[in-house]
Amino acid sequence: MTNETKPTPVAAAVQLSARQWVCALGLSLGLAWLLPVVWSAFESFEPVPHYRVPYELSNDYWLYERWLDQLPPDAIPVVGDSVVWGEYTAHDGTLSRFLGDATGAPFANAGINGLYPLALRGLIEHHGGALAKRRVLLHCNLLWMSDREADMQLEKEQVFNHPALVAQFTPRIPCYQADTDTRLGRALERRLEPLSWVRHLQQT
Repeated sequence: MTNETKPTPVAAAVQLSARQWVCALGLSLGLAWLLPVVWSAFESFEPVPHYRVPYELSNDYWLYERWLDQLPPDAIPVVGDSVVWGEYTAHDGTLSRFLGDATGAPFANAGINGLYPLALRGLIEHHGGALAKRRVLLHCNLLWMSDREADMQLEKEQVFNHPALVAQFTPRIPCYQADTDTRLGRALERRLEPLSWVRHLQQT
């Protein structure tokens, strides 16, 4: 004769009350927002003189924000596309470096390669909080508006740099034809720092 033990239902073992679910959700969200802050304290980031965001990390907007956050209060960020970033020169041969040499003022390279006007607007709006209430030199390259294709006015689908920076839903961009899931993910990523931080981890 054998004794059989009736198994305990798994659902009953993990059942939480509404209050416990709220607490668990609050702790999870708090941890998610805390992780990027803690990571900043442990990840080494020591910009060299005349630093610029590396080309291979042009889409790492979390790193871009971190770079702006650590600028001295008197530094003047120079924001723009590859003309500012310095596509055809070393990091110490860029516009910001020579502006500093000519004026004695502390200019900083806050450019990103391939930053057309719509992306420039998105960069400042969603990742340029540190630029508020400080002097900024903004460069707008009018070559991006030299024809309808460059200005992204054509209906034909177009592959372009920095799609995460453009308006995802409104106003409508004719040549931007990403699916709804992609648009929603990009919209959330630039509003929720934990998602932007995860993207940073994937690129570094």
